[in-house]
Amino acid sequence: MLKLPGGLVVWSDDKNESDAEKLAARLGVPFQVAEEPPEANWLLFFDDDRLYLHSGGHEGFRPLTVDYISGDFARRWRSATKNDILAKAVGLKKGVRTVCDAACGLGYDAFFLSTFKDLEVTACERSPLLAELVMDGLSRVKETGRFESNPIFFHFGDAIEFLQGRAFDAVFLDPMFPREEGASALPRKELQVL
Repeated sequence: MLKLPGGLVVWSDDKNESDAEKLAARLGVPFQVAEEPPEANWLLFFDDDRLYLHSGGHEGFRPLTVDYISGDFARRWRSATKNDILAKAVGLKKGVRTVCDAACGLGYDAFFLSTFKDLEVTACERSPLLAELVMDGLSRVKETGRFESNPIFFHFGDAIEFLQGRAFDAVFLDPMFPREEGASALPRKELQVL
């Protein structure tokens, strides 16, 4: 399991105190109730029943949340075909049926793959902070009832340990950084900071 970033605080303006307090207890970080957000390096808070991460210590960092069911990402999976580059990469057209995203990060690739009815997808994440954001996003998906027939299975912990004794048709890793100097496949600034 990865360590949490230093200076992480869970904040509530009191209306979501119960969820925020439970989150702070799970993560073992301070919980603060105040009308205004406290000065903190990292801040987790709920707004409109959605979990956000914000960084006071990184200029230009926008509050980060996981949203699988609206916006640009939703348009992508709603129009996806087996010819999508990720579907091809895991071998969907070649009969792959079970896939493990061994380093799911915010879970977007794993969720995208889970929208294909032929795939059973398991996502692993060892960062407790990212796991909380993913689980929050998945909880909103569950509320819609849309994906009961195509669930995504989530494992919080080390993928190497999880994979011992388990078999998948495909296991993939997206390390979130370029392998070569000068490569341009960098994630957006918020993910680079994490």
